[in-house]
Amino acid sequence: MSSAKARRKIWKYFIVDVVAKNKANCIICHQTLQRGGKDSRTYRTSALINRLRFRYLSEFTEYLKASEIPGSGQMQRMECETAQYVPAAKKRKQVVCSENIY
Repeated sequence: MSSAKARRKIWKYFIVDVVAKNKANCIICHQTLQRGGKDSRTYRTSALINRLRFRYLSEFTEYLKASEIPGSGQMQRMECETAQYVPAAKKRKQVVCSENIY
């Protein structure tokens, strides 16, 4: 699976806003997120992926499994990166990995 096809899997959790095409609505919490600039060539999915990664760990893990490129080891690296959350501050969480897999 190409990385473009892998990124498309994120749209299971988000819907493009009808009024503002440069925004997406989260299906889980119904919040609106920016997805890039004003031009469609600058729209990105990284903000959407990070929303899942830091707010909805089970959905993020499901997304990773669905978008894994066979043989790449991507899933193993990402599982390690998101395995343990240690509260670092009230607003952010720090990710800690107990093993080195590289």
